Amino acid sequence: LLSQANQIRVVDFGLVTSLPTEVSRRLTSSEMLLGTPQYMAPEQCLNPQDASVAADVYSLGCVLRFLLIGRPPYAHESLHDTLRAHLDAPIPRLGSFRSDIPPWLERTHSKMLRKHPNDRWSSMDTLIAALDMKETQRTEQPRKPWLKNLMLQLT
Repeated sequence: LLSQANQIRVVDFGLVTSLPTEVSRRLTSSEMLLGTPQYMAPEQCLNPQDASVAADVYSLGCVLRFLLIGRPPYAHESLHDTLRAHLDAPIPRLGSFRSDIPPWLERTHSKMLRKHPNDRWSSMDTLIAALDMKETQRTEQPRKPWLKNLMLQLT
């Protein structure tokens, strides 16, 4: 969604966790898939009730990828293949599609999409802090300020 001030707004993050626990449990039984498969964290593919902040970090990494290169990390013809890719496939590099992706952004994106939740940032605050650190201690090319603003608006 694009606001009148041309700010990007993500409107469907946190659907499961924002519902009352009793309702959430009924909606996310082990037989039901809740979410958009191209943006689901591996643990969420296995059990929707395992969605957590780490799953949101993963999904945000998928959104970031879409914003930067126009496609999610895994989008196969079948639902099964898409979910299997989230679980097992290597993390696709942004630099394979765009030559202007700086190494720090490639590393940030890769950490967002790590397969195990404990290997990702523990919160959106730690992710934003990592982006801030890159801005204040950069040794590479200057970072584009729109990226930090985008990440702040998506959280």
